[in-house]
Amino acid sequence: MTQTIKEILKEFVGILEAVIINGAPYSPGPFEAAVPAKILAQAEVALCQAKATDEQVILLTNGTSARALIAAFILQETGLTAADILADFSERTVDPVVKCLLGLKESRLLLLEASSIALPTPGASNTRYILLSAN
Repeated sequence: MTQTIKEILKEFVGILEAVIINGAPYSPGPFEAAVPAKILAQAEVALCQAKATDEQVILLTNGTSARALIAAFILQETGLTAADILADFSERTVDPVVKCLLGLKESRLLLLEASSIALPTPGASNTRYILLSAN
């Protein structure tokens, strides 16, 4: 399934709102799976490429959950943990999260939870595919 960053961020923010504003019980769910540092670094490269080019960049997650990848990236970029955000919903935690969310939203990166797809012939599209690799 192909997902936009915006779709994933809406779900992430929805979970935070449910806990912080509505007092719903917190359930880690798909956003808190462990993501290795090497995978996060590859995702950061894909995000940079998506921001720096007119090409559509599609990141094939190769077994890594797109939700976990984006949540881990947000936490890495902000230096916060989910517990920090939920326990202290103040400027100290909100400002870096919002800044990171906006940067991610603007990237236009698409995530495809797959390890392979039929690629178009070279020169046939303005799309770049990046495959996450744990090796």
